[in-house]
Parts: sequence; structure tokens; C-alpha cells
Amino acid sequence: ELVRQGYVYHRGAASLRQRASNAVALVINDLSNPFFAEFAGGVDAALAEAGYVMLLGSSGESPERQLAVLGSLLEHDPAAVILSPAEHSDPARLQRLVGARTPVLVFNRALDEGAGAGWDFLALDNRRGARLATEHLLAQGHRAIAFFGGHRDSSSCGERRAGYHDALAAAGIAPDPAWLVECAPTRLEAARQAGALFAR
Repeated sequence: ELVRQGYVYHRGAASLRQRASNAVALVINDLSNPFFAEFAGGVDAALAEAGYVMLLGSSGESPERQLAVLGSLLEHDPAAVILSPAEHSDPARLQRLVGARTPVLVFNRALDEGAGAGWDFLALDNRRGARLATEHLLAQGHRAIAFFGGHRDSSSCGERRAGYHDALAAAGIAPDPAWLVECAPTRLEAARQAGALFAR
């Protein structure tokens, strides 16, 4: 019957059906932040070298958008997911959406304790990094050191601010509250805030 209908066995198509997906989904929380744009570029290069392609989505720090984007990317049945969670993510909803079959790497921002059981977590040592940067400036003889960070509720920003305080405290310097600058994590916003800081 199959022969009469013109069926011809195609080994390449058969192997495609049997092969796991060669795509990895990357969902980041803020594409306007140059750090995440560079991170996405690095992920893409590493995946390409390993024979994978990257599916990219951005949540724009919205947990609802994150679920929609992730759900859409999961329709492509990716081999794995790399997720930098949006602020105030609901870990239980994320787990229900992704399921147990797809490996997940959580990057940059930890989910609540007990969430994402079995999911790997790649952390940045924000506190140590900010401390080292501040210590470097102190070693150059600088004492009036401003800190530019995201908004006060950002966990990453809080960790970096703590590292900045650690270094100043070790040097016996009390930071001027006017030197703690909150701004969006973009070069344009930082430039605007720098002008305002020097004007003060």
C-alpha cells in the first residue's frame, strides 16, 4: 500500500525523527541591558560550537511575559532551557510549564528556596565582584567613589551594593548617600545619571 502511494524510505528524515532537538532555548530577563545581550552572544557562540542553535526570548522582567515566551519556545521541544528569571517569578508555575523532561539551567537570579528541584544554577558572585572593583579604585588612591546600580529591589544590585560597602568599610570610609545612584542598567541612562551626579 505504501509503495503504491509513492512512499520512499528516507534515511535522513528517519534520523531526524529519532534525534533529540538541536535547539536550546535561552530566556533572559532584560534584553535592553548590555550585559544580557553580551551573555546571549556568548551562549550562541558556545552552542554553535557544540552543534546547537539558540532560540532566544526576553521576558522584560515580567513573570507573565516570561511564561508566554517560555511556553512558545517549549513548543519547539528544545534540548534544554537556560533561564535568567524575571523578578518575582513564580517557581511552581515555571516548573509546571517546563515539566520534568527538559533540563533547565537557571542563570543570574536564584529562584526561591526549594524551587526548581534538580535544576542547575549558575550564579554570579556579585558581591565579591563589586568589592574587588571598589578595592581597585581605592588602591589607586580614590576615596569619593560613586556606585551606579539598578533599582533598590534588584537582588543583583543589592549584592553589588553590599560589596561596595564592604570595601569602603574596610578602608574606613563612610559612603555618601548621594553617591549611591539608582538607574536603569543601560549606557544611556548611566550617562544621564553621571551628568546629574557631577552637577550635584
